[in-house]
Amino acid sequence: MEYDEIISFLKECDMTMTRYEREDWDRFAKKIDLKLTVPFIHITGSNGKGSTAHYLYMIYREAGY
Repeated sequence: MEYDEIISFLKECDMTMTRYEREDWDRFAKKIDLKLTVPFIHITGSNGKGSTAHYLYMIYREAGY
């Protein structure tokens, strides 16, 4: 998918929504044919992303990852 197509796709999305919808991410990832080769955790929200990332880091580090 080219840059212009991505911008067009994002403009079609309702940017007035007040909460994150997983389906929007899934639709976007499918549209751009996103292929992730490593597992990941997608942290979203208005508050607490840094703390959540830190807690996850500490949990995984203690588990030996």
